[in-house]
Amino acid sequence: MVKKIDKTTTTFKRRLLGYRRKEVDAEIAFMEAELARRTEGLELEVARLTEELTIATTANEDLALRATRRAVETILNAAATEAARLPDETIAS
Repeated sequence: MVKKIDKTTTTFKRRLLGYRRKEVDAEIAFMEAELARRTEGLELEVARLTEELTIATTANEDLALRATRRAVETILNAAATEAARLPDETIAS
Protein backbone atom coordinates (compact mmCIF):
# COMPACT_ATOMS: atom_id res chain seq x y z
CA MET A 1 0.00 0.00 0.00
CA VAL A 2 1.33 3.43 -0.97
CA LYS A 3 1.36 6.02 1.73
CA LYS A 4 -0.46 9.16 0.67
CA ILE A 5 1.54 12.37 1.13
CA ASP A 6 -0.22 15.10 3.03
CA LYS A 7 0.57 18.21 1.01
CA THR A 8 -0.78 20.52 3.67
CA THR A 9 1.86 19.75 6.28
CA THR A 10 4.54 22.26 7.15
CA THR A 11 7.28 19.71 6.51
CA PHE A 12 6.06 19.05 2.98
CA LYS A 13 5.82 22.78 2.24
CA ARG A 14 9.31 23.43 3.60
CA ARG A 15 10.77 20.63 1.50
CA LEU A 16 8.95 21.85 -1.60
CA LEU A 17 10.19 25.40 -1.01
CA GLY A 18 13.70 24.08 -0.42
CA TYR A 19 13.70 22.26 -3.76
CA ARG A 20 12.36 25.31 -5.53
CA ARG A 21 14.93 27.53 -3.84
CA LYS A 22 17.71 25.20 -4.97
CA GLU A 23 16.36 25.27 -8.53
CA VAL A 24 16.16 29.06 -8.48
CA ASP A 25 19.65 29.34 -6.97
CA ALA A 26 21.02 27.00 -9.64
CA GLU A 27 19.31 29.03 -12.38
CA ILE A 28 20.70 32.27 -10.95
CA ALA A 29 24.20 30.77 -10.77
CA PHE A 30 23.88 29.63 -14.40
CA MET A 31 22.74 33.11 -15.47
CA GLU A 32 25.62 34.75 -13.59
CA ALA A 33 28.13 32.40 -15.21
CA GLU A 34 26.62 33.07 -18.65
CA LEU A 35 26.73 36.83 -18.02
CA ALA A 36 30.37 36.61 -16.93
CA ARG A 37 31.23 34.59 -20.05
CA ARG A 38 29.49 37.06 -22.35
CA THR A 39 31.02 40.04 -20.56
CA GLU A 40 34.47 38.55 -20.99
CA GLY A 41 33.74 37.99 -24.67
CA LEU A 42 32.59 41.58 -25.08
CA GLU A 43 35.67 42.89 -23.28
CA LEU A 44 37.90 40.90 -25.62
CA GLU A 45 35.99 42.22 -28.64
CA VAL A 46 36.29 45.82 -27.38
CA ALA A 47 40.04 45.34 -26.87
CA ARG A 48 40.40 43.92 -30.39
CA LEU A 49 38.42 46.77 -31.94
CA THR A 50 40.38 49.34 -29.95
CA GLU A 51 43.61 47.86 -31.26
CA GLU A 52 42.28 47.93 -34.83
CA LEU A 53 41.18 51.54 -34.39
CA THR A 54 44.62 52.51 -33.10
CA ILE A 55 46.28 50.86 -36.09
CA ALA A 56 43.83 52.47 -38.53
CA THR A 57 44.25 55.89 -36.91
CA THR A 58 48.02 55.63 -37.14
CA ALA A 59 47.77 54.59 -40.78
CA ASN A 60 45.36 57.44 -41.55
CA GLU A 61 47.64 59.96 -39.84
CA ASP A 62 50.56 58.65 -41.88
CA LEU A 63 48.53 58.91 -45.10
CA ALA A 64 47.41 62.44 -44.20
CA LEU A 65 51.01 63.44 -43.49
CA ARG A 66 52.16 62.01 -46.81
CA ALA A 67 49.36 63.79 -48.69
CA THR A 68 50.21 67.08 -46.97
CA ARG A 69 53.88 66.62 -47.77
CA ARG A 70 53.05 65.91 -51.44
CA ALA A 71 50.80 68.98 -51.61
CA VAL A 72 53.50 71.21 -50.11
CA GLU A 73 56.10 69.79 -52.50
CA THR A 74 53.77 70.44 -55.44
CA ILE A 75 53.18 74.02 -54.32
CA LEU A 76 56.91 74.62 -53.80
CA ASN A 77 57.76 73.07 -57.18
CA ALA A 78 55.11 75.21 -58.88
CA ALA A 79 56.47 78.31 -57.15
CA ALA A 80 60.03 77.42 -58.15
CA THR A 81 58.94 76.84 -61.75
CA GLU A 82 57.08 80.15 -61.79
CA ALA A 83 60.08 81.92 -60.28
CA ALA A 84 62.35 80.39 -62.92
CA ARG A 85 60.12 81.77 -65.70
CA LEU A 86 60.15 85.33 -64.37
CA PRO A 87 62.84 87.68 -65.60
CA ASP A 88 65.58 88.50 -63.10
CA GLU A 89 64.48 92.13 -62.73
CA THR A 90 61.02 91.13 -61.53
CA ILE A 91 62.52 88.96 -58.83
CA ALA A 92 64.92 91.70 -57.72
CA SER A 93 62.16 94.27 -57.23
